[in-house]
Amino acid sequence: MLALTPGGSMDMPGHAVRAGKLNQPAMNRMGGMKQMDHGDMNPEIGYAQHVRMNSAPAEEHEGHVRSGMAHEPMAMNTGKASPAKPAGREGTWLGILASDLSSKSSLASDGMSPDCSWPPYNKLRPLESTSFDSKKSVRDIRLTLDGDIGRYVLFLNNQLLGPSDDIEIKLGEDLQFIMFNRTMMHPPMHLHGQFFRVINAQGEDSPLKHTVDVAPMTTVVVEFSADEFGDWCFHCHLLHHMMSGMARAVHYQDISPHRAAAAVRPKVYHWPLRAYGRIDAFSHMADGVLVRANTRHFVPTVWQAGWQRVDEMNWEVAPAYDYCLNRFTSVFAEVHLAGVGDEFERPEGILGLRYMLPLNVTSRVWVDTTGEFQFAVSERLGLTPRPALFSGAEYDTMEHWEVRAGKSHLFAKHFSLTGQWHPQFGWGGGVRWVV
Repeated sequence: MLALTPGGSMDMPGHAVRAGKLNQPAMNRMGGMKQMDHGDMNPEIGYAQHVRMNSAPAEEHEGHVRSGMAHEPMAMNTGKASPAKPAGREGTWLGILASDLSSKSSLASDGMSPDCSWPPYNKLRPLESTSFDSKKSVRDIRLTLDGDIGRYVLFLNNQLLGPSDDIEIKLGEDLQFIMFNRTMMHPPMHLHGQFFRVINAQGEDSPLKHTVDVAPMTTVVVEFSADEFGDWCFHCHLLHHMMSGMARAVHYQDISPHRAAAAVRPKVYHWPLRAYGRIDAFSHMADGVLVRANTRHFVPTVWQAGWQRVDEMNWEVAPAYDYCLNRFTSVFAEVHLAGVGDEFERPEGILGLRYMLPLNVTSRVWVDTTGEFQFAVSERLGLTPRPALFSGAEYDTMEHWEVRAGKSHLFAKHFSLTGQWHPQFGWGGGVRWVV
């Protein structure tokens, strides 16, 4: 949680990530991987430069040979037997479907709950052996599934689908995709054009599939022979995950795409800015934010006007630009405009850093053009799906501490009732509209 970079969030130092070492927390359920000879990692190939954020291809390892490779039983995903049937009676309101999983309250639990339905991959065994030539080398491509759920942006190796991030392969080679899921979701990863072996407890008789569920905080390994020349899409099969960035193009080297495909590609790699916002109409003040954003760029305009406990209406407008470095960190620049009534104060420029602390506490630190330093933290705590508490504290070297707090209750999809304390305008309540 305290990692500045995605490499750090993988419980590994940056140099270990770039060296291609498999991280133990995600590999703790992969007994068979202990015997794999990965050979020497080529540090020049395929690691994401997390600081400079340059686009980079998928992380690769030099080839290793299957001969002598011990495929120990692999307990993929859970590393334990299927969870026991949840206690309690089954629902009856679905009639003949009452015994189905969809009638169980356990579906409301998160992705890591033992009550959730996990894929039975260890039980799958093909009718015929699916093993490849043991004397042939295999190239590993490491893919970390990650993202920022707050902005609903999903990544592969901290990069979105882009022209410089294609997974390049050669016709006739054997490959392994080693997928680490750092989210709390179950992305079903799907490869077009060819089947792959899901390495499981069956060893050499691992099953063939074209889609595999990568459970939360686990590692899944698939392997395939590159024998279908062309360009193919590798993506999460949940449409909203794919549209949020969890996708790659698998490109065979020495192939030129068809004219029609080449014409479409720029549109595939384009991430348009989308608009959304919020308006608060309270008894003591009003505020809101209008945002234009895509996966990396965040252009908010925040405004506020208050009239309670002041002689004239106080107002502020702050257009800004944020660039998201990763799921935890972004840098921003802002212009702060303020005034009282018809009088304008002198505009100020601001440069700062946002960082997500443990427990989803948002922190911000910035300095303005007058040399004043400011620091702020804020948190929103959802008590249940409808009521929530929120609070924030801000310190600056001119006005010192300010604290605000409140409670909201969602009563419709876009509307909630809200009451809050503001240090300048006092107590008030009203309606929040999210669009």
